[in-house]
Amino acid sequence: MNNLKNIKQNKETKEKYNHPIIDLLFTNEPLTKEEIGEKLNIQSERVVRDTIAVCSMHYPILATSSQKGYRRARDINDLTPEELQQEMEEVRHQLQEHKSRIACLKKKMKPLVAWLKVAEKKTGETNGQ
Repeated sequence: MNNLKNIKQNKETKEKYNHPIIDLLFTNEPLTKEEIGEKLNIQSERVVRDTIAVCSMHYPILATSSQKGYRRARDINDLTPEELQQEMEEVRHQLQEHKSRIACLKKKMKPLVAWLKVAEKKTGETNGQ
């Protein structure tokens, strides 16, 4: 998980990536970490979370603050026009939460980068930040 930048996000990689959690999350009702762990016999919530994070590199996983749990976005071809609109709203909501988190993290980075620049200047060291 340390090298997420190098995960290829193409159809071939998606087809090769196979984990039981993918099918488990293909449900209308979100499943909690505890439920997922119980169904897959995974004791650690961290392992469940990390597995979901990797899955989300290949599949649209929804886990918004407005609902507890995780689920995969439903297959577009299986939805009525009304269901498709609802699913699109949930995906937009998930994207907005990701964007908000990114903005928050960028704000937290600013004082760290500023501090590091001053320290590097003082020591004559540069790290390319």
